[in-house]
Amino acid sequence: MTLKDIDKKMHELAKFAVPSKNYNRAKAEEFYRMQKLYWVEKNKPVKTIAVKTESSKHFVNSYGEATTRDIGCQTYRNQQKRLNKKILNFLK
Repeated sequence: MTLKDIDKKMHELAKFAVPSKNYNRAKAEEFYRMQKLYWVEKNKPVKTIAVKTESSKHFVNSYGEATTRDIGCQTYRNQQKRLNKKILNFLK
């Protein structure tokens, strides 16, 4: 079963698992069994795919040439960090 299937089944059984006029012991036990299965599936390790990364990044200079030379100085890097933070804060 996939996580979506288990989640859907848990939502169907949840109303019977809470002590109320709809309480059903068999369905409550089924709910708790599904809940355990859900957490086992959710915490199952995911297969990781190795991604090949380049050791050096290529930049395009003002002439349109790709180069591995670091562009800018410390103030340029600081400004880029500030700009990235502003963008990330805007997206939050």
